[in-house]
Amino acid sequence: MKDTIPTNKKITPTDLELIEAFQQGNERAFNDLVRRYQKQIFHIVLKMVRHYEEAQDVAQEVFVRAYKALPKFKKQSSFFSWLYRIALNLSINYAQRNKKHLLSSLDDYHYLSTDDSTTQFSESKELAKAIHKAVLKLPRRQQSVFAMRQYEHLPYKQIAEILEISIGAAKSNYFQAIQKLQKELREFV
Repeated sequence: MKDTIPTNKKITPTDLELIEAFQQGNERAFNDLVRRYQKQIFHIVLKMVRHYEEAQDVAQEVFVRAYKALPKFKKQSSFFSWLYRIALNLSINYAQRNKKHLLSSLDDYHYLSTDDSTTQFSESKELAKAIHKAVLKLPRRQQSVFAMRQYEHLPYKQIAEILEISIGAAKSNYFQAIQKLQKELREFV
């Protein structure tokens, strides 16, 4: 007869199991989902919003919206794709509402590569402002695809899943966004 060795491994519930538990009234299940995705969502938002405090506010709003909508979640896409779409939409909305503030705030960022040349640093800041401004002029779908591809380095398949479009549509939107950005940024090229 075999002796069984008890294991203390805790089985981690899937997103779907947590969603079902939440939909049945288990509030802690939502907290588990938040803990699972809060860092990823914050980083997605931060890349688009570009201010730490504002990104925290937008990321928190993502989870507030998810909490309110989760009882009606249809499970047609993965939870993360659905959450990502909420984060992307709220980030784009925030960026469009706060264009002036965001563009002037780029002066505060020191992530731009510099050498000792003040002129080169100034040109880098101007280019960063121009890129951000040009991205905000893109149609919403193209902004979304561009942001996911450029900032998150997501494959077209995942972009298509998140936006609930075909892979071809994702590629087409990215190509159109690049063409528009090249035109808009002609003076910097």
